Formats: sequence, C-alpha cells, structure tokens
Amino acid sequence: MDEEWNNYLGAAAFKSNATIKSYKNNHKRITEYLQMPIKEANPTEVIEAVEKLAENPNTRASLLNTAIVFYNMVDKDIKKLIKYRAKLDEDIIKFKKTKDAKKGVGLPTIEELDNYLKGLYNAERWSDFILNYLLMNYNTRNVDLDVEVVNSIHETKRDKTRNYLVVRKNDIVYIRYKYKTAKTYGVKRNIFKSILVERAIRRLREERGKDKPLYIMANKDGSRIAEASNSNYVKNRTLNNITEGDMNKIYVTHYINEGDVNALVNLSNNRGTDIETLWTSYNIPQSLFPTA
Repeated sequence: MDEEWNNYLGAAAFKSNATIKSYKNNHKRITEYLQMPIKEANPTEVIEAVEKLAENPNTRASLLNTAIVFYNMVDKDIKKLIKYRAKLDEDIIKFKKTKDAKKGVGLPTIEELDNYLKGLYNAERWSDFILNYLLMNYNTRNVDLDVEVVNSIHETKRDKTRNYLVVRKNDIVYIRYKYKTAKTYGVKRNIFKSILVERAIRRLREERGKDKPLYIMANKDGSRIAEASNSNYVKNRTLNNITEGDMNKIYVTHYINEGDVNALVNLSNNRGTDIETLWTSYNIPQSLFPTA
C-alpha cells in the first residue's frame, strides 16, 4: 500500500499540496478499510468501502475520485466507478435540497450583503462598516475581527496575540496573529486599498478620540470588548443577524455556482481552512474536484 502511494507521488510533480494532501488522506482511509492496495480491489469492493467510510455524498465523491485516480494509474477499467459517480452527483443534489430545506429561511445574496455594507457606510456606522468589510472580503471567523487600528507595523510587534489594521500612507495591512488555525497556518497578512475603509477609520478615530486605542469591536466607552462577547457582537451587526458561518456559506455557495475554483482556494487561504474541509463540508459538485 505504501508502494502504491509512493508511485502516485512520483507521478504527481505538478499537483498542488492541497490535492496531494487530500489524496493521501483518502488513500489511507480506503486502503485501511480494504486491507489491500486500491489497484488490487475490484470495483464492487471499492464502492463498498466508499459507502462504509462516509455517509455524506460529498465525502463519498471525494473518496471515489481518489480511487479512480489509482485505477487510472494501472489502466484498470473504471466504467463501474464512473457509473457510481453519476449516482453520487444525483445524491449530492438531493442532499443539498434537504439541507437547504432544513435551513429554513434563505440566506441573503451577495448583492444584498453589498447593499447592506453600503448602507452602513451611508449611515456613518463606521465600526460596523469596517467589521462587515473584513468579514465579507476575508471570510473571517469572529475572533479575527477583534482588531486594533494602529499606524505602523512596529506597533503590531508589541503583542503578537492580537490582530491589527495598520493604516499606512498608500494602503492598509490586515494582520492576524490570533485566529482559529493560527498554529497551523501562521500569521496572516492581507494588504489592501480602500478609500472607504480609510475614511471610516479616520472618522471613527475622530469620534472615539485620537489619543485612545482604537478597537473595531468595542464597548460604548471605546474599550475592547470581552472575547466571550465576540459572537453576539458580530451577529448583532450583520444583515439579518447572520453568523460568520452563514456568511462563509453564502460565499462558498456563490463560488460553487460560478464554478470558480480559484476563488474557493483563495477563500480557504483567507479563512485558514483546509480546502478538503470545504469540499467535504459544502455541496461542491464532483466536476470541481481535482482530477488526475
């Protein structure tokens, strides 16, 4: 089984790290169940393994796709596996409809989110505008939004357990030391230009006082809110009180519908989420999965 995996690695020079990691995990799960290399199992055994290892049709599709890759490496007949994959595509559609029905009230569209963001700016709700801008553009979780605004990179060095917006002459740097998967992915830095965000920060500083620390998530007196309040604070300032998880789902679903794999990869990088987690957690069609 190790030999089979090593043979794949030898032929995978141009595969992304995310693809290799996904296949390695799937290969391990399938071969441990089969107790033999995938190439030695017949299609019925492979399908049985896929069905026993997962109930979610998206996860089954990911496992099956891996098996097809290893069948193709030895020119083994994949007709039965392809037929099963077509069934899984139908299952994925049904699964999505059931999941959406359970969700109840539909989530806002991206257009509605954009209009809400514009409304926050026009209403001069400066901190809420900045919070929603970061949430929408960088697919963050709540803790990522616990941000202090500073004027230099040097100021971010004093406490590397916090998150910052650094306002520079020509751009803004969003630095995240603290987020859910920081131990895995390290410090995240996003550089962007936005006249509206720059103006909102300037106006917010005028409101709060130029000599005080400037926190985006703040109490009425401008002090930083308690971390335990992050979730409610964010939800109370989003459209229809949706959660950061709902917001992420909106964008993932949009990119799926657009067939935009690059946007999904960018989203996973921004959020600090393994791309395989997105593929197995959301209703992504088989056609968007990497193939050999």
